[in-house]
Amino acid sequence: MGDSAYIVKHVSDMQFVTKLNRDTWANDAVSQTISTNFIFWQLAPALGGNPWVVNILSISNA
Repeated sequence: MGDSAYIVKHVSDMQFVTKLNRDTWANDAVSQTISTNFIFWQLAPALGGNPWVVNILSISNA
């Protein structure tokens, strides 16, 4: 985790009806790149997300 970057996906279920995990991990090259180099974190606003992440990254519900 020391040299990894974060990928944070903050998505509303109402706006994104496809399965993000299916779409992301279906491509072997994308899957390998993400799992090797990134920390992948998907937030759902309906669950409240994480206020720290929302504030630091200036995420809005626009």
